[in-house]
Amino acid sequence: MYLPVLETPRLLLRAPRAEDVAGLVHHANDWEVARMTRCMPYPYVADSAVRWIDAQSDLAAAEIEYNFVLLHDGLPIGAMGLMRRSGVEAELGYWLGRTFWRQGLAGEAAQAVVRFGFAALQLDTLYADCLAENVASAALLQRLGMTQYDEVHEQCRPDREPVSILRFCLNAQQWQDAQDALLARGAAPSRPSESESSGIETS
Repeated sequence: MYLPVLETPRLLLRAPRAEDVAGLVHHANDWEVARMTRCMPYPYVADSAVRWIDAQSDLAAAEIEYNFVLLHDGLPIGAMGLMRRSGVEAELGYWLGRTFWRQGLAGEAAQAVVRFGFAALQLDTLYADCLAENVASAALLQRLGMTQYDEVHEQCRPDREPVSILRFCLNAQQWQDAQDALLARGAAPSRPSESESSGIETS
């Protein structure tokens, strides 16, 4: 499968390209971004971005992962995608450059990617994780309609202590019911107003 281009009011989401390397490295090579993910490489160097980009076409073709680069004013500022857990389940993951936190951009992108997962991929359930300390990310997931169902402690990085991770899920029927309720009220689907840099790591 080839990724479509998704548009939101302020973003363009498309398949990663070689031209994105410098922009991805600029934003991802930031410990404040990396530490909020489970396993994003840090330092994040050009080779990290090249390896990730080179893998994407095969992953999408095999219907294993569907990763988008987030473009703001034509420049890469982060990434977001879905990783299949099974034929009808996938995990949402994302990161966003620190300059663009708390502007609602991750929420815009997430709405588009969730819609892609349920409507285009015909998924039944979406999952997402975030660090418990990442309050903004947890709020974003809740605004998407996700419900927290668990909290676990995991050692995400070999040189770090275990961290508390919140786990969320959303099924297709819940998502469709929410969309129908908005349409019945004559409103557009809601857009989360908070954003943060993480969830799971997609790089």
